[in-house]
Amino acid sequence: AGKHEPEAWLVLDGLDRGPQSPRNRILTFDEMKAFYNRNSEWFRSWLVRWYPVVDRSAAIHTVCRNVAQGVAEACGEMDGDSGKFGISPQRAEIALESSGVRWDVTRAAKS
Repeated sequence: AGKHEPEAWLVLDGLDRGPQSPRNRILTFDEMKAFYNRNSEWFRSWLVRWYPVVDRSAAIHTVCRNVAQGVAEACGEMDGDSGKFGISPQRAEIALESSGVRWDVTRAAKS
């Protein structure tokens, strides 16, 4: 199994609470849970949007690879050389940016 990067969350806070309160910051998953729990009442009364931070090049590469593997398996090519199948990075990016997908790699590979 490959090594995975730890999950990170980027908080973009438009409310200026003074110099002692950082507005934009990167949090670990545990820090994000604690932040959410501290502010849960506030979150219930206001519209809060959660946006994923996406590594665009990694998402494009993953969609290209997943589509190529799926086509290779469907064609019975199990020799591991799925590089001759698939879609272009440009097509993968178009799929990822579409309104029904919105950078969901799994959806993009199926669209």
